[in-house]
Amino acid sequence: MLSDIEKADAAFSRYIRLRDTNEYGYGRCIETGQRIFYKRNQSTGKMESNCDAGHYHTRAILTLRFNEANVNAQLSTNNRSGKSFKYMRQNIARKFGQDIVDWLDSMAKKFGNGDYEEPDYISIQKYYNQKSEELLKKKMF
Repeated sequence: MLSDIEKADAAFSRYIRLRDTNEYGYGRCIETGQRIFYKRNQSTGKMESNCDAGHYHTRAILTLRFNEANVNAQLSTNNRSGKSFKYMRQNIARKFGQDIVDWLDSMAKKFGNGDYEEPDYISIQKYYNQKSEELLKKKMF
């Protein structure tokens, strides 16, 4: 059984992948610009994907774990490789603005891990499940 933080992570990750793909389920990796997908398989009805919700600043920094600018769709192979995010910073700046990147960097240094409690994770899960349902209504799958 999933913990509340795992459920919140799953709901948030689903939202990010839906946000960063078009109505047909395709988008671009925030790091490399390569094609990504997150869409429903027409035969099985299950969601399929080659991307993750990749964190610019690690999700271990709780103050940024659920920050929408800090997390973007990224090829799973890149996200899980452990390599540095060479182009992620500049692409986030293009997407959200340099001031947001600077703010993310300062928040990561200033506040570190922050403090969440169990009810916070339950609220996060509900919030992002609702946002995902709204996005799914606009998808063509």
